[in-house]
Amino acid sequence: MSIRTAPIALALTAVAAASPVQPAWDNPRPVAPDRATVAHGAPVRLVQSTGNLYWTAVRGGRAVVFRTSKDGLPGQERAIYSVSAARYRLGAVTYARAGTSFRFWVAVTDRRTNRSWIRQFAGPGQRTIISPRPIGDRDLATNGRYLFWADTGGIRRVPAAGGTRRTIFAGAGLRHVGVGGNYLYFSQGKQIFRTDLNGGGRIKLIPRTTDTVTAMHVRNATVYYGLRNGLVRSRTGLNPTVGWRSSPTSSVTSISHNGATIVWSWCARTTGNNCTIRFVGRDTVYLAGNKVHDVQGDLRSTFYANSAGVQRR
Repeated sequence: MSIRTAPIALALTAVAAASPVQPAWDNPRPVAPDRATVAHGAPVRLVQSTGNLYWTAVRGGRAVVFRTSKDGLPGQERAIYSVSAARYRLGAVTYARAGTSFRFWVAVTDRRTNRSWIRQFAGPGQRTIISPRPIGDRDLATNGRYLFWADTGGIRRVPAAGGTRRTIFAGAGLRHVGVGGNYLYFSQGKQIFRTDLNGGGRIKLIPRTTDTVTAMHVRNATVYYGLRNGLVRSRTGLNPTVGWRSSPTSSVTSISHNGATIVWSWCARTTGNNCTIRFVGRDTVYLAGNKVHDVQGDLRSTFYANSAGVQRR
């Protein structure tokens, strides 16, 4: 499989402490929803590369991994992997460079047995990696050397080029996984842990938040995270945590960094609807539809998935 534009990770910057008073957040004036739909449907997970977008969704009886250009329009997307939607569910998709090509992985769950595995469907050494517990739509993460994932019973690691699966952490309530430098980060309920890539030196980087961690993003030594109560925070290394105001009615459903600032989505806490996209240090607030997740972007555009499809702003 050829990839038109090579994926690279976005550079993130540490965020300085924000002013304790941010009127634009408390009394926003959302702009009209002049978004462009990249593809129709209801994506399960979405991830960007330098010039492309990849997501999983159901279409025509198939559970599909799609690819399109960041400048794409509906109908221009291409299926690059698919299975029967009646039998299987697809979750997160991720990728890593492998020499002159790229490896791609997607989480697969059997609807009948609730067993999960990760399918490497492109790149050298295509194979199936069995997960000991169901994965669902939990995170996959890779640094090119290892592939990490969360399931209902732990955090797992396997060499990207093939090898033995290893349990990094055993426990319930795990969802978010990210790799930054020499560390692995993962959330469990109201806590965020950091370990080395072998699972050693584990610390509670965020010992106890004020609510459940509902979104997390990692780059280098900084972890960005959002909570069910709408709070947005970050921590760089072992430095003090930097926080911004929470929302009285919304939860953070995704968080990322666009190369200049933090971007996140807020959705109504009880329904997941009436979502907005917001930025640290900017008054801009975008109306984003319902069930927004996987917000991300670059210096040119912001991308996200919602109940209507893949969107671009």
